[in-house]
Amino acid sequence: MLTRFSGKDHPCLITLLSAFTWKGRFRLLFPCAKYDLDEFWAATTAPIGPSGAIDPAYMRWVSRQIRGLMEALKFIHDPHRKELDASDVYGKHGDLKPQNVLWFESPTDERGILVITDLGLTEVHRDESKSNIPNANVPQTPGYRPPECDIEGGDISRAFDIWTMGCLFLEKVCWLLGDNEERTAFAAKRMKRYVMTQVRSNIFFDIQAHQNSNRHVVKVKDSVTECMRSLHEKERCTEFVHDFLDLIHKEMVIILSPSKKRGTSEYLVQKLSAMHERAMDETDVDYIAKCCPRKWPEPDPRQVPQAVVVDLNSKAKELATLYVGLLAPYKGSAESMSTAQLVEAQGK
Repeated sequence: MLTRFSGKDHPCLITLLSAFTWKGRFRLLFPCAKYDLDEFWAATTAPIGPSGAIDPAYMRWVSRQIRGLMEALKFIHDPHRKELDASDVYGKHGDLKPQNVLWFESPTDERGILVITDLGLTEVHRDESKSNIPNANVPQTPGYRPPECDIEGGDISRAFDIWTMGCLFLEKVCWLLGDNEERTAFAAKRMKRYVMTQVRSNIFFDIQAHQNSNRHVVKVKDSVTECMRSLHEKERCTEFVHDFLDLIHKEMVIILSPSKKRGTSEYLVQKLSAMHERAMDETDVDYIAKCCPRKWPEPDPRQVPQAVVVDLNSKAKELATLYVGLLAPYKGSAESMSTAQLVEAQGK
């Protein structure tokens, strides 16, 4: 994976410098990063310009970095290169999180560059099997873990990576508008007992009992939706950040359903590129430099369906049955999704 996907192909992918053995053990040598993204957020703050918004030059750097990360992910998802000897080959990262995004000093950018690393779960498959890594193989680690890990028919797919990148992007907006304190507070608000592990976690979705059947409902946590709402209302929020939040909300951190798929990396690169082009336009500086907080209207027309009735996989169902008394009953309307529909929604 490190020879297929590297900084030679995109600057936001890690570059393997050397592979060797020493004292009978295999070794890999990489460029030395100063921070992972988690450490970067903790050590830095976004500079505020004279208007009260984030400094325009810094926001252009942020725009460049988020577009770069998505371009790097798109390259992993669709690595149409001659040396792969196929045009129907697809990949997925499988473990995107702040610890796997590194900040490097850069000779071409005084603010540095963000790079995707740790390709240990990355896989490449041909078209007929591009989503067939069973979710049962995913470690029971909360955080950015997407809901399909607990659903029958769920796989590590390219849609899996879109969810995890969306979680990372949402935390990035928290940091932009409220420094690391806002991000830490958001994690605390997400803390809740996760039925699959029976420990409190800051995972982004809930599993609830369906009142009218033995099936279950998965939904984006209310605290996540509320975070998006509150970020739109932050004093530092600009039109660029509104657009970024809308993209996360409508295309990334969503439950797959018969009526809604997550945006593809190709589509998201197009959207982020259009936003970046506007951010770089000196005649439209208000887009990134003018504070314009706004409230979501009620009822919220931008709200996408966030609750879906599903069949849990055998492991999750066993645990949900064991801890049935701890599952909150779901009240409200929700779409129903069969295993076949989930397979389709994942992009198989």
